[in-house]
Amino acid sequence: MFKSFDLRSDIGQRENTLFENVYINSNSFTDDAYVRKYNNASYYHISNSLTGYLGYFQTIYDQTPISLASTNALADITYGMSTGSTWYSSTVVQRDEKANVYKIFASTLLGSTTKQFSWAGTEYTDLFFISLKRNVFKDYFRSKYLTMWLSASAEGPVSTLTASDSCGSTIAKEYAGDYGPIYSCSNGNVVGLAFYNAGVIAITTASLYGPYFSGSWHMNDLLTGSTIDCVVDGARNHIQQLNVHPATRINSTAYKCILLDKDFNYSSNPTYTDTNGLIRVMSGSLSLTNVQSRTYITTIGLCDDLNNLLAVAKVSTPILKSPEVSLIFTVRVDY
Repeated sequence: MFKSFDLRSDIGQRENTLFENVYINSNSFTDDAYVRKYNNASYYHISNSLTGYLGYFQTIYDQTPISLASTNALADITYGMSTGSTWYSSTVVQRDEKANVYKIFASTLLGSTTKQFSWAGTEYTDLFFISLKRNVFKDYFRSKYLTMWLSASAEGPVSTLTASDSCGSTIAKEYAGDYGPIYSCSNGNVVGLAFYNAGVIAITTASLYGPYFSGSWHMNDLLTGSTIDCVVDGARNHIQQLNVHPATRINSTAYKCILLDKDFNYSSNPTYTDTNGLIRVMSGSLSLTNVQSRTYITTIGLCDDLNNLLAVAKVSTPILKSPEVSLIFTVRVDY
């Protein structure tokens, strides 16, 4: 027997979101033992001038990935340069590869390889991209809860820049979902963009570290004169700590299954009838005017419009059902 739901009163929806704090310590970014460097064959140009230029991104782990089986990957980090960058020229080392990285993220996050990352009319043509792993950001990470601690230049007094998205009041939407600016907590300048649904953090090169990356390397010299691998090496050693709040979205739908006194009083269980096809009476007298049958509810199935079984709910113990009793079961489906 099937019974249809009243869509106005029998189905209720609610949404739950579970949060947890994720802390990525400084060792994960600065200690080379926590890092694995990977190639991307689609960008490899067979040329003597590019011998050894094989690293296009680095993966950050919470432990040494080679020696510890319990190691978890936390994030990938790489660098991309737009063709509209003031530093884009024929003399840039791995120019095409750096441009392709920028285009890949533009296509994934903005929906087109020709789009530029921007906020409030300002375009950012040189960016570091930190792609959090799914086990870190879950379904998405929460806005207003991202904080990064970054060290300043290696030349002169070492200071720490705190960057956060908590200062912004506006969240915009793009191809990959919600995104917003990351601000310097000291001067309020935009130092990056956070793409919450995609789990990507884009950090600007121009405003992040001041005039130097490390030692005597000027920022433009490093970005134009070094491989992606070397540029990423310099960048991640300035990332002291990253704090995000991942979110797991749980949608719940409650189905109210109403069994009136006249409903579901017969069972398809073979033992419900005897060999003559007569119902086995469980209570009452044997007179034809006072025969009482009993059924027990053990399972509730939810079906689609074509009666295809989609979900099954089990009760902890069989529930008595008879023509004298009406029952209401609430079945909640989480997804």
